[in-house]
Amino acid sequence: MADGHTPRSAGRSSARADATAGRWPRVRLPIMIGFAIGGGLLAFILSVVVATVVAAVVARAHGAPLQADGKFLLTLPGIAASLITTAAVLIGAAAIAARLSRTRVGPALGLRGAPWLAFLAAGVGIVALGPTADLFVQGATTLFPNDTHGTLAVLDGIGRRYPFWMLWPLLCLLPGMGEEIFFRGMVQRAIGRGAVAIWVSALAFATFHLDPRQIAGVLPLAFFLAWTAARTGSTSVTIFAHVLNNTVALATLQLYPEAAQHEPVPWPALVVSWAFVAGAVWLVARASPRVARAERGGQGTADPPQHASEGELADQLAGWVGLRRKLARRAQDADRDREVEAPAVLG
Repeated sequence: MADGHTPRSAGRSSARADATAGRWPRVRLPIMIGFAIGGGLLAFILSVVVATVVAAVVARAHGAPLQADGKFLLTLPGIAASLITTAAVLIGAAAIAARLSRTRVGPALGLRGAPWLAFLAAGVGIVALGPTADLFVQGATTLFPNDTHGTLAVLDGIGRRYPFWMLWPLLCLLPGMGEEIFFRGMVQRAIGRGAVAIWVSALAFATFHLDPRQIAGVLPLAFFLAWTAARTGSTSVTIFAHVLNNTVALATLQLYPEAAQHEPVPWPALVVSWAFVAGAVWLVARASPRVARAERGGQGTADPPQHASEGELADQLAGWVGLRRKLARRAQDADRDREVEAPAVLG
């Protein structure tokens, strides 16, 4: 007969299990939605404010007036301030959302290891998508020649002008960490592992870049990263792939500064790159079989079991102790039965 304390006890046990497994409870999905929208808006607003303040300070130090057309936001000081602020807001919003959902921050955001083959394949796959991203940018430029904020041109110019060591933390490390923790770690994992989570994560991530041409170029990378996160169950893999992709792009820009940007991509190069992408997808799938089985089994947002929780270990230990005691009692009963039957046999 159930009493009034059973549901609360079961709820607490479920919450502890979710916290241990790194699950986002479905009942707290509105928290994720609020933080996804609010975090994105806050990151944009604060990045503009901080970049404006930094640009004003730099302009005053050089005795120059602050540009009224907003181009100061696309200078190196403005971009640096913007990217640092954006990464801090995205990571902070994701961590706070995880804590409010009563889950451990690391497991909830997917910050865990994965097979080395998954890291390698994800890196190869996203770099191989580079020609496809260029093709998408060319298509957007052809269809909407005037719809651009000039972000790609400014980033190309900055990438050629400043040394690699100065740009790598700003253009590679910070975007890779902040955007992956927010969009793959929080948004996607809070929704689940299905197709809806992949689509929402990819589209939200691409739209976050604002410039239409940049959105078009990011779109194929976004879907690859979202699928990889769902397949491996690890945001660490997509952080690595994202940082590697930006690193290769920056290194290429600096090694070949005179190369024409976004020129028509030869179809043979596209076909070869798609073959590499297909191989990378196959390797990621091969490296993550347990997560794939969990998806087919409809286990929602649960991670594949890596380690038993304290409660599970206690239950297992109690079961083992009880089984040993039961076997010991049966052995004692069998010994007593043999002692009783022995005289009759001998007689």
